[in-house]
Amino acid sequence: MEHSSNAFVREVFLDTRSKETKLKRPPSTSQQFRTQVADLLKKLDGCNPHYIRCIKPNEHKQPLAVNKELVAEQVRYLGLVENLSVRRQGFCYSQPYAPFIKRYSFLSESTWPAPAAHSSRKAAVDLLTTAGLGVRDPNNKNELIPFEEDSQTLGCFSLGRNKIFLRHPQALSALEILREERIPVIVNIIENAWRRYKNRIALNVFQAASKQLFSSYDAVWKNCQDRRKRVPGASNKEHVAKIYANWETVSAKLLNVNNSRLVKNLKTEEELNSVVFMQSFVLARTQRREFLKLKRAQIVFSKRYRGLKTRKQLANDMWRACKVALLGVRTEFERYLGKKKRRRDSLDRSYQGDYIGVNKYPAYASILQAHTEGRGSKAGSGRGQKEKLLFLDTVEKVNERWAHQTRVLMISESRVFNLKADKIQQPKERRVFELARLSGVAMSTQPDNYLIFRVKGEIDLMVQVSQKTEVVQALRARMQKGYGRELAVEFSDELDFYAAKGKQLKVKFAFDRSMKDSEWSKVDRHTMLVKVGIV
Repeated sequence: MEHSSNAFVREVFLDTRSKETKLKRPPSTSQQFRTQVADLLKKLDGCNPHYIRCIKPNEHKQPLAVNKELVAEQVRYLGLVENLSVRRQGFCYSQPYAPFIKRYSFLSESTWPAPAAHSSRKAAVDLLTTAGLGVRDPNNKNELIPFEEDSQTLGCFSLGRNKIFLRHPQALSALEILREERIPVIVNIIENAWRRYKNRIALNVFQAASKQLFSSYDAVWKNCQDRRKRVPGASNKEHVAKIYANWETVSAKLLNVNNSRLVKNLKTEEELNSVVFMQSFVLARTQRREFLKLKRAQIVFSKRYRGLKTRKQLANDMWRACKVALLGVRTEFERYLGKKKRRRDSLDRSYQGDYIGVNKYPAYASILQAHTEGRGSKAGSGRGQKEKLLFLDTVEKVNERWAHQTRVLMISESRVFNLKADKIQQPKERRVFELARLSGVAMSTQPDNYLIFRVKGEIDLMVQVSQKTEVVQALRARMQKGYGRELAVEFSDELDFYAAKGKQLKVKFAFDRSMKDSEWSKVDRHTMLVKVGIV
């Protein structure tokens, strides 16, 4: 036909095969049959097929000629007798157990994802008898009719040797509706499982990269620390170059090198190493000086300790003579305060003055500057001069009810400030008086921390401050330099305390050898007792 004189026929029967295809062996009849059967089965698997059973009446294709033996044989082999008996019993649906379970298995937990039963027959029964699975009653939509074997309800089913039978079409319709409703849920389960699988893969990749990154980072960071600590072998150039090469390779692959926190941290560590290396020479010299200073102090301490042990073995009159001799060789301030016992931790204490940090908390400087400017404007200078801070630290103020309140004591060249600072960075003024009105200070002879400020025309200020020696010395020096007079210092174990106008209280001090510190107690409304131990 491809050589026909008709152009249309030639076009229809045109051979479009390639040269290689033409050279191939043509398919045999069995191959063509096998291919067609495979295509047919593929199409049948993708749908619900319905078969039309055809019976051949004779072998000669003659009309109106019926061969009874041939027809009976076909009816017997096609199973029409059994099918008619099933239909006659009223069953509208029959299906082998395996396809039935495959189609409806996910309607029950007993059959999905894997059947719990060992046979398809038992699995089909478990599926249909699952709680909550049934047929809606057409007369009452809210009532659910369960599936029951060989019953007279809409949920009737029967079991054959290889098939399961449903009597009513409503039962099959109910199963299909439940299947359609359940499919989206199963799809979501499969999607979630797939996402979890993909996330686990991504997490494993991330964990591997994170482990590689931080192992190389930790190696470089530890090397920086080891070089700073002068660990032997840490400064080996080949070792340092190797770990840095590994770090640069990994960081370039996994990090944004320009904005990475880890890269900045390592850069900072290297800068610190350089600074520490330069400081080590200065620190070594400083430490040697401190060591020599401690060595000299140890020699002095040993001498004093041996002297103390010797004096404790002396008689009382000889002890008093030694004490007078010791007062003669002390400094002027210690001779002046020789009437008061000293605490052990305050003998060699260095005076700092500012124990809070006025530079760290500028609010204290603002209060001081405000009073300084007020004094300058009053004197007509237009602007106050900056005053020097003599003392600044946290203390405990004692009020007229003997309550100990946390306060901040600030002393400048012209004023004494009693500040309340619940938050150390936010002080508030509670009381301010000029230093010129300070008539004196009072303290006991015991090694306690109580100090009373006597103010002319005002009530007293009583505080508990651990740097009382430093405070008194600073006040005496300022009064002598700024006002040309000595500051009166009163020593007594029974002191008067003017806590409020017209209210005079008493503070008593007593030594108790059994105590290791000092404690106060309220005797009555007008008296407080302070017991001081060996401190």
